[in-house]
Amino acid sequence: MMTTRTIQEDAILATPEEIRTLLAKDNTVILDVRGPEEILETGYLKTKRPSEKRPHRWIQLACTRTEASLLELTMDSLFDTKDQPILIHCKSGKRASLAKRVLEKAGYTNVWNAGGWNDVEPFVVKE
Repeated sequence: MMTTRTIQEDAILATPEEIRTLLAKDNTVILDVRGPEEILETGYLKTKRPSEKRPHRWIQLACTRTEASLLELTMDSLFDTKDQPILIHCKSGKRASLAKRVLEKAGYTNVWNAGGWNDVEPFVVKE
């Protein structure tokens, strides 16, 4: 049985097992809502798709803790379908929580908050 992790009352985080399962799917999109300076500091989540040797589709689109207007404006052009697996992360999981709520409000049904960089770093392909 998987246990859930939370960063605040309304934010349920994906477990490591759920993250691993999502990354095992070819069509999972990784949505990184950190700012450019945070990405330069730690890197980005580069994982290989199971059936190919190239990384998963990775989208960087910064959000603040209270605002995700760029995501709201572009979400329909970023994802193939509303049920496509979307794994979101940021530095701590709070901005990912906001992005998840925005996508779910728009009808996306397979959206997961992976939490912060420390939660997803174990899944990074180190080359």
